[in-house]
Amino acid sequence: MDSLRQQLLSKNDWSESQLARQVEEKRERFAGLLSQGAAIELLARENGLEVKKELPPLQFVSLASAESGETVNVRARVLHVFSLKRFEKNGRKGKVRNVSIAD
Repeated sequence: MDSLRQQLLSKNDWSESQLARQVEEKRERFAGLLSQGAAIELLARENGLEVKKELPPLQFVSLASAESGETVNVRARVLHVFSLKRFEKNGRKGKVRNVSIAD
């Protein structure tokens, strides 16, 4: 991420405060749903910079060992896909589809 910050500063001749302002504007446009890192990545792409992400290798766990709130990768078999449900909450429309799986 520091590399992208430096490239944005250099390419656009921005100061740190100008970059911070650009990042904050980007986050506001996405209603605060972007992390600071994601906003920097979007700015980098918009400015023609190549964004390389090195992802760690996937590690799979069993469903039984998953803990509440934990992000996990699970290799599973789909047992049933339920019908799509549409809903409205707080004035926003959404969709959800439940899936039964087994590992």
